[in-house]
Amino acid sequence: MTPTERPDYAPHAMLLPGEAAGLLRVHAKTVTRYAHEGKIPTVTTPGGHHRFYYAAIHALLVGTDPWDACTSHGLPTPPRPTNPTP
Repeated sequence: MTPTERPDYAPHAMLLPGEAAGLLRVHAKTVTRYAHEGKIPTVTTPGGHHRFYYAAIHALLVGTDPWDACTSHGLPTPPRPTNPTP
């Protein structure tokens, strides 16, 4: 089974940085950096920790826009940055 075929995750599932990193095959700090750079939508907890929608992570894996993926599933996301870091 490839990372894009995870039947145990619903599009609205919230992933910890380590879980998202495992799917993307990068370090958890890299996923958090992507969030800070505006490359991926994130939900920030009251304690300042990041959570990622599975829909956004899946979109990165298949090469589509993470914000569009979240919007198409009706997920609340922060505003898209106007000038994300490349």
